Amino acid sequence: MADRYFSTTSRLVVLFVFVAGSGLSISGCADGQMMYDKVFGKGAGIDSDAYVPLPGDPASQHLSSKLSDDSVDTASQLEALDVAIADQAQANLVQAGLALSGSETAFTASDGAFEVLEGGEKAKDSLQPDSFQKIDTSFLKSATELSLADYTTNTVSWGSYQDTKFTIPALDRMPVRDQGRRGTCASFAGIGLIEALIIQNSSNQLPFKEVDLSEQRFYHLSKPESWQGGGSLSEQGSDTGSGFMTSSGDLSGYPAPSDTGGSAYNIPLETNCPYQKTPGANDLQVPLGDGCKSKGVVRVSKFSAWGGSVGGFRRIETAQHVYDELRTGKAVILYTKLSRNWERNEGIVTFAGAGSPGNSGHAGGHAYLAVGAKKLSESEFPGEGGMCFVVRNSWGKGWGVNGLSCITLKWFNHWRFEGAFPTVDEVQLVSDANQQLTIANKAPS
Repeated sequence: MADRYFSTTSRLVVLFVFVAGSGLSISGCADGQMMYDKVFGKGAGIDSDAYVPLPGDPASQHLSSKLSDDSVDTASQLEALDVAIADQAQANLVQAGLALSGSETAFTASDGAFEVLEGGEKAKDSLQPDSFQKIDTSFLKSATELSLADYTTNTVSWGSYQDTKFTIPALDRMPVRDQGRRGTCASFAGIGLIEALIIQNSSNQLPFKEVDLSEQRFYHLSKPESWQGGGSLSEQGSDTGSGFMTSSGDLSGYPAPSDTGGSAYNIPLETNCPYQKTPGANDLQVPLGDGCKSKGVVRVSKFSAWGGSVGGFRRIETAQHVYDELRTGKAVILYTKLSRNWERNEGIVTFAGAGSPGNSGHAGGHAYLAVGAKKLSESEFPGEGGMCFVVRNSWGKGWGVNGLSCITLKWFNHWRFEGAFPTVDEVQLVSDANQQLTIANKAPS
C-alpha cells in the first residue's frame, strides 16, 4: 500500500503519493430565530394544487436504510479536517513572520484521509451557494450587530479533560446531507439532532431499522400557520423550535397535526416522506402523501425552544453551554449569520478571515449542528479563542472537508444570533409491535 504524505504550504494542501520510490504529485439557509413569525406573512392563502415531485435526489441517498450498515469513516474525516486546519495554521505563521514563505510541514496521513480530501475537492465544483433562494432576514440580529459583550467575550473552559479534540459518539452514523437550494436548513438541523439522539442512546437493535427521518415532514410541522390556512406555500425558511413544539403537541398555540389518523407519532421515515432538493412553488408539498401523515414513527416529547418547553427549560446559550452539551454526547443546533469565508471554506473558519458577510441566500441566517470541539494553538490562530467547534453542515460533501468544518470561538461569538438554542431531550418511538419506546440522552461513559 502506498504511503500518503501531506505537506502544508500557504493556503494550499499538496498531496503526494510515493510509489516504488518515485514521487508522483497529485494535485451550501436562511432559517433563523423565530423566522416563522417574521417571514411567513398571513393572508396568502393555501394553494390547493397537489405537490408534484421535482427533479433532484432525495436526502435518503446520503443515509443507508440499515443502521448496522450505516457506518461512516469518521476517523478519516477528522484526520482530513486536521490536515486542513494545519494548512491554515502554517499560513498564519507565515503571515506573522514566524515561518518562512514556502516552508512545509510534512506528515503522513491514512489512505482514508487522502480519499476524503480528494473526494471533497471534486465535490466543491458542484457547491454553488450563490444559487440558493434568497430570503429577507434583515430583522435578525447577530451578536456583532447587537454588540453583546456577554457573547463576544465568551470563553470556554476545557475543564478536567486532558484531550485536545473530541466529537459526539453518534457522528460515525451521521453521513453528510444535502438540502439543495431550498431554505430548509432548520429542518435538517432539527432532524439531525433527533437522529443523533436516537443513535447515541439506542443499540443496533432499534424498533425499526431505518433512522433516516423525514426533513420534509419536519419542515411541514415547523410551519403550522401555512398548513392551517394563514400562510404561503412558496415562502422558504422555518424555525426548528416550531417543529419541536408542533411534534410534541403539548403547548397551546402549537397543536399536534390532525392528519396522522389519531397516531401520536408525526415524524415518518425519509422513505415514506421523501425530500426533494429543488425549490418549487409548492414548497410545503401539500397536500402531503399518506406516507408523510400516517406512517409516523417518532414524536418529540421533551424539548427546549424559544417559544416554550416541555420537561423543563434548559438554556443552551453561551459557548460554554454549547461545549458542555457536546461533552454529554449530544449535538447542538447553532443559529448564525454567515461570513464569506464560512460559505466557502477548506475546513477552518476564523474571525480574522471573515471579512464581509456572505452573499448566499443563507447568509442572513443559517442553522447547522455542532458535533465536537478542538483546541487551537494561540501562536497559530492568535486571538481566535484557543478552540473551535466542529460543525456539520447540510450543503453536501463539497462544503468544508466532506461536509465538516471547524468554526473558531471568536467567529462563533461574533456571528451567532442572540438567545438560547433549541434542543431535544427526549423522543418517543413506535416499535414494529406498536409499543412505545422512550429515548432520553445518556452521557457517554
